[in-house]
Amino acid sequence: DRIRNREISDEIITKGLQHNVPVIVLGAKHSGCINIASDDPRGMEKMVRHLIEVHDVHRLHFIAGIPDEPYSDARIAAFRRVLEEKSIPFDNSMVSYGQYWSGPTEEVVERIVAEGTLPEAFVCVNDPTALTTCSVLKRHGVKIPEQVKVTGFDGSLDTMISRPTVSTVNCSIQEYAEQTLHAIELAMQGVREKTILFEPELWEFESCGCGKEDNYW
Repeated sequence: DRIRNREISDEIITKGLQHNVPVIVLGAKHSGCINIASDDPRGMEKMVRHLIEVHDVHRLHFIAGIPDEPYSDARIAAFRRVLEEKSIPFDNSMVSYGQYWSGPTEEVVERIVAEGTLPEAFVCVNDPTALTTCSVLKRHGVKIPEQVKVTGFDGSLDTMISRPTVSTVNCSIQEYAEQTLHAIELAMQGVREKTILFEPELWEFESCGCGKEDNYW
């Protein structure tokens, strides 16, 4: 999925399969390949449960990516599953779309601040969305995490050097590397198609109220 061009990806995969060359795909799923991916929905579920169970948060707002986009929709679905599991009513007003970047996210948070409908926690689809959310809240004098908690997703280094540090879900590059070596071993044994999912890690930093950033340096 890093090539960002489906036609080129499909061409590489097709040629590999035609010549019986093993194809290992990171971050996406293709028929006939060994696919390696982080189980992002499970990671999002872990973050939402953490907010509810550890920090007693019950009014949450999800800032998603692009409407009808698979990655964003999967994370919204995970958010909704945990709310239902915890008997917290869900409705569509609990989801806004920040388009994965700063401009639209600023508009979302500015609107919510202006309406006076701040949640107890913003659950963000990715780290840039969370960092932008924190910037807007700080601009309005909203204290993080005392008044509003904010969480991200993807485990970018920016979450560790922001103030406050931002709680996130780390889709470990090291885990991708280890699973890729495992996939190569499988391919050498004749395996051509398999899906390997690994569970991402919860990073509990300051923005959710944990303040454990020293554990990750």
